[in-house]
Amino acid sequence: MKKSLCLLLSATLAISMTACSGKNGDSDVEATITPTVTEAPTTEPTSTPTEAPVNTPTDEPTKEPTQEPTTKPTIEPTKEPTATVQPTKAPEATKAPTKTPTPTKAPSKPTSTPKPTNKPKPTSTPKPTKAPTATPEAPAEKKSLEDMMSTILDGVNLPMVMNTTIDENNFSYYLNLDAIPGAEGLASDAAMMSVAHSVVLLRVPSGSDVKSIANEVKANANPRKWICVEAEKVSVTYKDDVILLVMSTEEVADAIVANFENQ
Repeated sequence: MKKSLCLLLSATLAISMTACSGKNGDSDVEATITPTVTEAPTTEPTSTPTEAPVNTPTDEPTKEPTQEPTTKPTIEPTKEPTATVQPTKAPEATKAPTKTPTPTKAPSKPTSTPKPTNKPKPTSTPKPTKAPTATPEAPAEKKSLEDMMSTILDGVNLPMVMNTTIDENNFSYYLNLDAIPGAEGLASDAAMMSVAHSVVLLRVPSGSDVKSIANEVKANANPRKWICVEAEKVSVTYKDDVILLVMSTEEVADAIVANFENQ
């Protein structure tokens, strides 16, 4: 088998060389080489090998390669699938089964007429409550001695007078007593020493025994303090915390005391 293949290849090679020499013009005589085929030994199989087809060049023009398109296909990015969330449906409210009302039976027996209610007893009228006791008013502001002096002398036939504030220095002259600590006084005496007329208002400190001080003032009063003249009448009285001393004619003294007590 191998020998047959070798001979076949040698014959093919010779034919190819002869064809090439004819084309080049080296010899005008075509040499035909007839290959001698030796019989294969008996040991080989009697079947002759099939000749391999000889590839002869074809005269067909070679096709030009087709040009690749200049524009490259654009690769679209694959979009990730978006998961669509379906809205959850609100659970439907379960409807309560409607019961068909059973018809009420009409009462077989007639309803009894209501008994008349007892007449209400007359309620006792409440006793009138006691009127609330009035709260004590705050004490009125005390009048000044000047205002009181003006009031008690109003409408009285007086001589020419002059007001003087009483202090520790002149206390004994107007009241013929030692000065009382915390007391205040005002005197209205005649401007002329020849006229016996003197009116004194004395306000004692709070908590003092007004009555005993008034008695002491009356006991020590001096109607001859002017030396040359003497007062016709001496009157002493008191109201609240103020003591009045009047030394003058009887008419004037009584009018001043009346105004003092009525104010």
